Amino acid sequence: MENLYETGVRPLIDEYLQKKSEEVRDYGIYWSASSAGQCKRLIVFKRLGLPKVPEIVEDSARSTRVFEAGHIFHEWVQRITKNAGISISSEQELLEPKYFIKGHYDDLLDINGRKVLYDYKTANSKAFNYDFGLSDLHRMQLGTYMLMLRKEHPDLKEARILQIEKDTLRMREHDLNYDAKLRDDVVGFWKALNQNWNDYLEFGTLPDCTCHLIDNGWMAKRTKAGKVYNDFYFNGEPCSMEWYLMNKENLNVKQ
Repeated sequence: MENLYETGVRPLIDEYLQKKSEEVRDYGIYWSASSAGQCKRLIVFKRLGLPKVPEIVEDSARSTRVFEAGHIFHEWVQRITKNAGISISSEQELLEPKYFIKGHYDDLLDINGRKVLYDYKTANSKAFNYDFGLSDLHRMQLGTYMLMLRKEHPDLKEARILQIEKDTLRMREHDLNYDAKLRDDVVGFWKALNQNWNDYLEFGTLPDCTCHLIDNGWMAKRTKAGKVYNDFYFNGEPCSMEWYLMNKENLNVKQ
């Protein structure tokens, strides 16, 4: 009997999404705003073009489908806010030349005369049932986008995460206010990252891996199911120096 799962459109979809996921987004001399708050060694490894550990690349078809589903929900909510007349702008590119940051935000809304930046996230029903609040990474990401957006919208003082459960479309929100502490944390992060990059170019030194210190260390370990979220997890080490040294001679260092 013919295996419909293997002979129909599903393998073609996976093939397309796999090729799409392998495309490298080149930011040139800029950092991706979405990397705010991450381990600085991890970010530097990505900029260096360090290849992912092959074990992590394997069996990524389902992951690419899940990632694509997230885009679909983004587009759905953005279409609603636009049609409802509450979206000021969405998916616009932002640049911060002073700190070399580039990124695209999800949605800037007018909520009863108050500007609110929204970032849309999706989760499966199991994950949605565990509410851990606003993570360290989300705080730094939202803070970075507000830092850049406030050049054009100085009255922007609030950002929110809208989390959408994909099975039944339950929703919840977490908010973040822009204040001096957040601004200093965000600016300090990007200043330090740029200094790390300059130190690498001049001295060849790399920042310490801090994956284990961020959001309960989920990027520093292997889950019980064997899943790894760090592209450079090798021989039990996140942001592995062993993996870096094995591939160092093939790196294309950009100024």
